[in-house]
Amino acid sequence: LDSKLIRMVGNTEKKLTEDKTRIIRALRFACTLDFDLSPEIVKFFSSKKAYMLNEVPKEYKRKELDKIFESNNVERFFYFINKFNMDKYFNLNYTKIVKSYNKYGLWSQIETDLPFTNKEKNIISNIKYLVSKGSITIDDIKEYNDEIIYNAAYILNIKNEVMDLKESINLHSIIDIDIDVETLLKYVNVSDVKKTYKLIEKNIMEGLLDNNRFEIERYLRTKRL
Repeated sequence: LDSKLIRMVGNTEKKLTEDKTRIIRALRFACTLDFDLSPEIVKFFSSKKAYMLNEVPKEYKRKELDKIFESNNVERFFYFINKFNMDKYFNLNYTKIVKSYNKYGLWSQIETDLPFTNKEKNIISNIKYLVSKGSITIDDIKEYNDEIIYNAAYILNIKNEVMDLKESINLHSIIDIDIDVETLLKYVNVSDVKKTYKLIEKNIMEGLLDNNRFEIERYLRTKRL
């Protein structure tokens, strides 16, 4: 524990060979606890004996990988399996992994035949769809839940923009301003929507601007915001 080292009790090769699930658990503990693997485990992995993972049921692999993907140290897992060429024994095929909002964002970046429920397949499919579009619109935010939206936003590296967009959609005014966020975005950046919205509200309440779409859009075109 003081050395932060994952070590087998007894003979490493014997222990890992007699129960192949220990191979995965050694990796899981190293990731979730932020420990290193002992030289004996590293030697075992380097000797290309990880093929024994083929004997581990897919359901068990999925369960353990979920625990790893829910940790804050998932990069360590991919470092290990790349180093020891173990990806194929985990039934994983990927090119690049980007840190995501939760485990489904990670699964959406991986091709695998590991088992998922229909609900999980739908979540992963929707994340892939948004990522393939390369952007997230107001309509997307209205259609999909936060889990799907945020995972796609993390992968596309537009998390801040999406959070601004969600905040803009949820803006409430003490008066019913005759312009929607979609129209407002034609004239200002997402990050400026809240400020602009409040400015329009202020001008209407002070009698400097009529509350109709035509006048508001003309104000947006001519006013230097």
